Amino acid sequence: MERPSSNSSSFGPQVTTPPGFIPLNTNLNYFSSQTEPYATNNVTSITVSGESGTDEGGTPGDVNSENFADPMHPANGAAVFASGVVAGQYDTFTRRQVPASSSEYMLKTLLQKLFSENDLLLEFNSIPKKRHSAGSSTSQLPDNQSRNRSKNIVPYEDTRVMLHPHRKNTTGYINASNIQIPLGNRMFRYIVTQSPLQETINDFWQTIWETGTQVVVMLCEPHTDKHSSIPFYWPTASKGKLSLHDYSVKMSSATVGKHQTTTILTLKCSSSGKRRTVYHMKYTGFNDAGVPKGEDSFFGFIDAVNSVKRHVENERALESDSGVSSAVSSSRSKLRSRSTSRVNLSDVTNRERSQSMDGSWRRRLQLSNGATSLSIHSDSSSESGSSMNGVTISSPMAPTVETPPITVVCLDGTNESGLYVLVEVLMHCFEQNINVDVARTLNILRQQRMNLLQSFDQYRFAYSLLANYLSKSRLI
Repeated sequence: MERPSSNSSSFGPQVTTPPGFIPLNTNLNYFSSQTEPYATNNVTSITVSGESGTDEGGTPGDVNSENFADPMHPANGAAVFASGVVAGQYDTFTRRQVPASSSEYMLKTLLQKLFSENDLLLEFNSIPKKRHSAGSSTSQLPDNQSRNRSKNIVPYEDTRVMLHPHRKNTTGYINASNIQIPLGNRMFRYIVTQSPLQETINDFWQTIWETGTQVVVMLCEPHTDKHSSIPFYWPTASKGKLSLHDYSVKMSSATVGKHQTTTILTLKCSSSGKRRTVYHMKYTGFNDAGVPKGEDSFFGFIDAVNSVKRHVENERALESDSGVSSAVSSSRSKLRSRSTSRVNLSDVTNRERSQSMDGSWRRRLQLSNGATSLSIHSDSSSESGSSMNGVTISSPMAPTVETPPITVVCLDGTNESGLYVLVEVLMHCFEQNINVDVARTLNILRQQRMNLLQSFDQYRFAYSLLANYLSKSRLI
């Protein structure tokens, strides 16, 4: 679909480059011509940060080369600095500068889109559904095709979760994708996956164990029929136990609410005998169209998940302070030194992946609050930044806090999962006063997991929820 000429967005993610210096007399008239007042008194210099990325094949995200170096048209999402103070933010959709205090502007933008459904639908349809240049060869192998619920929804080769191979899964394949978003000094990590099939339940718990996940978000309702395509993959009876080939899962306790159920599970690895607590959080408030029945209940669920995540992080911090983590690290180091011929490729790939099946892929999302500006891209030839799961982080201030991923599950690993991740990421952005737009954020999520959030009703719900979230935040 051809991108519209107005009220549209360069949906391609952005790349961050060292800020370019622009003489004051170049932009002074530009600032004075705006309808909004700007802090331009006693300005000694103007700096524009940011650079637009270019997508292959003319997909949305292409940048007019004339605007690329034009100080009158800063890169999409770029922050404009006046004497070191943020004077405004360049908006992607309206292509004009906006005030640095963005909550009012963001709320206005969200409401305008909600009141113009045709524009919102046009925006949604303009977002590329997947990264066409990416490979997905492992998912197409004969032994793995039966592991996919849909042949059209599979993980990209360079972001898929890679498990340790074993006799029943010789390629270590599961239909699950790594998603990472850097915000401020934190790296937010997700694993998005389909609800396990009966024959992939062991693979699912292997994923939970090997990736260090302690929080599972379940967004669809399993059926009790043993022939159902959505089987229960965790024990539901009090003190019940699920025994698998390599793992066992035991229920410790469960708390049932109106729209959510939190189950505390103990996951045990049979080969090592080690145990780990896993918090399984299921949301049951969706209607038949996959849209939450109420905004408050869905927001409350996201808040509950984040509360549990903070609890897990605090517990890990206590373990680290007591020296448990360092002891485990030392033990692993000794094991690796005893067998130098065997390399744990799965852990390396899932946690610090530095290779890509498609080296030409460069997708960037700039999230800027003036002081911090981050970009996401995949490039094996990158000279700076760290690489994780095919996503290279390159920024003036790289994320310093990395926590275990949250595993998000829905029927096929696209719709409800996409809605959850999109809303949670944008909420974190708003909390940190980071200016982003909904469409561009969904685009970068789809660069890591294809076809995320395919329903326009869910997309509109995300807008409505975020608008209400911002509105309530202003009243606090």
